Amino acid sequence: SNLNCAKRCNPCYLIDMALNINGSTGISGLDGSASAPPFAGTDSNTGISFGTDTIKLSTGGVERLQITNDGVSSTGHILQVLQTVKTDVMTTSSSGFQDITGLSVAITPRSNSNKILIHYDTQVGGNEISFVRLVRGSTAIGVGDTPGQRIAVTQGGAFRASNNDKVTVFSGSFLDSPSTTSETTYKLQLYLISGTAAKVNAPFNDTNAGYTGRGISTITVMEVAA
Repeated sequence: SNLNCAKRCNPCYLIDMALNINGSTGISGLDGSASAPPFAGTDSNTGISFGTDTIKLSTGGVERLQITNDGVSSTGHILQVLQTVKTDVMTTSSSGFQDITGLSVAITPRSNSNKILIHYDTQVGGNEISFVRLVRGSTAIGVGDTPGQRIAVTQGGAFRASNNDKVTVFSGSFLDSPSTTSETTYKLQLYLISGTAAKVNAPFNDTNAGYTGRGISTITVMEVAA
């Protein structure tokens, strides 16, 4: 049967809503909102409300925490972390922007209001200046303004002048707002000027000797609850 009630059940909780009580399915009609939670204390805008597969906790009329099928989340909470590690060497003499092979990672955000924190590390050995930039899908992100003929990059340019046994380390982070719940791919690209060459994860000479090191490159993405 349907029951409309507005009563103080005890000194701690106030129930003021339309309830549907069913002997088989239980009590429903408790959705409410952050500003008017159906289960509240003496402060009417602090309590518990419900949504589809969601329990919401609010204080002062502001939602502070959610419990969903994916677990517990609140603003700033890290919901998932994914990483790609590149251990092999890429050699290239192509000019312009090009993908660093094997250095991309795909993530499917749980909400289109959540943000994605990207962190990358790579090392480049080349015979001239080099740059890197972050890309979401086919869109460059986290790049500088480019008046004139300048190049929009995330980092660069860098060059280990007159020592091809050294590498340049590129490392950085960027907080992105993809505004989607579809799978989204992030990657790092390398930029070379015409007539130059470079290696990723190795110095340009890459001599088979005890003074030559080979490292790794990583790209990590973390979904941050809005």
